[in-house]
Amino acid sequence: MLLSPPYFALHRLTSNNVKLITLENAMIDIHNITAYQQQTRVFDGFSLHIGAHERMAILGPNGAGKSTLLKLIDRELYPVQQDDSWLKL
Repeated sequence: MLLSPPYFALHRLTSNNVKLITLENAMIDIHNITAYQQQTRVFDGFSLHIGAHERMAILGPNGAGKSTLLKLIDRELYPVQQDDSWLKL
C-alpha cells in the first residue's frame, strides 16, 4: 500500500507474488507531477506506476484526490508542466 498526500491508498490486487513493474511494461506511468483543482494544489511530486494487466483499487475519504487522479488519467485535467515530470498512458 502506498500512502501519499493527499492520503489515499493504492492497493495492488494480485493473485500471486508481487510483480516488478518497470518503465518498459508500465501501462500508466506518472512521475513527479503537480496538479491543481481550481486554486487547490491536489498533487505535489506525485508518482505512480501501474503495469499492464495489473489491478488496482483506489481507496480514500472524500476530498483525498481519488477523482482528481482519475481525471488526470482520463486527460480531463492536466498536470503543471515542469522539468523531470511526466504522465504517460
